[in-house]
Amino acid sequence: MKKARPRTSIISSNPNEEFTKNSNELLRELLEIFIKETPHLQRDINEAFHAKQTFKLNNLLHKFLGSCIYCELDRLQESLIDLRASIKKDNYSMESLKNFNKEIKNALEEAKKRCLR
Repeated sequence: MKKARPRTSIISSNPNEEFTKNSNELLRELLEIFIKETPHLQRDINEAFHAKQTFKLNNLLHKFLGSCIYCELDRLQESLIDLRASIKKDNYSMESLKNFNKEIKNALEEAKKRCLR
């Protein structure tokens, strides 16, 4: 049985605590790149998952993890870690993939809202 984790924000709500006085501008630029690049990366991840291309999938997820960290996409990062853990056990869990895709959708929606502010 999975441990319940505390619910975290989609995007960290306090970037200024972790960056500099120009954090909001930097975060906006990173989110714009995330919005542009994510659909392509998501497609590639899903294709590699369904083809069970473990090496390619791990490389794509590693790349995507960097985006999650830099953009402070907390919930997406958690779902990515769960997906990687299931793949590491050779368990291509559709539930983990579904949750990962849901969190990508949520992160993209939130990123777009943030960029409009």
